[in-house]
Amino acid sequence: MSKFLSYEEDFLASLKKQEEEFKKKTERAGQVLLEIKDIEESITPLMWKVFYIIVSNGLSQEKEIKSFVVRYLIDAEMSCYSKDAIYRAIKNLAVLRIFRVVPISTGIRTFHLLQLSYLGEMLYMRKFEKRPPESEMEKVASNHASYTHGYMIEEAKNILEQRRFCGRVTTDRITNKLVLPDGTVVIPDIIAGSGSNWQMFEVECGTHNNSDFYHKCDKLIKVKRHLHFIGSSRESVEKNLIPKIDSWIRTRKLENLQCFGFDISVYSMYDFKKEKCTYFYDMKSSEPVCNVKKSNGKGGKK
Repeated sequence: MSKFLSYEEDFLASLKKQEEEFKKKTERAGQVLLEIKDIEESITPLMWKVFYIIVSNGLSQEKEIKSFVVRYLIDAEMSCYSKDAIYRAIKNLAVLRIFRVVPISTGIRTFHLLQLSYLGEMLYMRKFEKRPPESEMEKVASNHASYTHGYMIEEAKNILEQRRFCGRVTTDRITNKLVLPDGTVVIPDIIAGSGSNWQMFEVECGTHNNSDFYHKCDKLIKVKRHLHFIGSSRESVEKNLIPKIDSWIRTRKLENLQCFGFDISVYSMYDFKKEKCTYFYDMKSSEPVCNVKKSNGKGGKK
């Protein structure tokens, strides 16, 4: 049996906890300050410039960072730096743990993000006397389940925008918010098209549990009779996405879905870019039709 604490005892215990947390934060701040002083001695004038350009402009993707910094320092300022020197400066900022390197794969593209570390944030405020602005990757994370999910959505959006017949394409959660007749809300990852000719696209990383996936599917079919799902690779689609869809169909009963004329298109990102449907559920069977040939010659589910 737990001991009953009086008001005074509870207050003192809470105060002690706050003091311990403050002590930990103070110790951490002291350690970071010592690290910052050591790191400051290692930062060259070029590294300071590169550091400021990256953070103040909210840049995150390494390839874009390199291109932007080169244009800024060499093309715009006509500084006497070489591309190699700038690239080394960017690399050294990561080596000093000012930036954390985050690998991202969308299924058709693999790249690195440079995430400002806690150490880097403190260093920026100490040197430039202001807080760093929100970065691109922070904006992506605030709207989506993960960095990978967010950048996959942007990848799919870019693909759709290249198809002129799609019309307007939006990934904004506020714009995509749909209120159903029963008052519940569903927010598709992507809405493309205009007027009555529009479609919803769901981008899946395989992180949703079955319950959440079922719940969203249940809401989506109240809006459209054709669902589109996009996974990263064919392997990811087959391993993570197809089993969830199969299970959802069994749970909701094939004959019920067939009666209302529902069908489902499933794509890997590579096939989506090629305008190919990887798997298609016509609801004539609980299993999908595989529309692509694999490199090993096996056609998958038929």
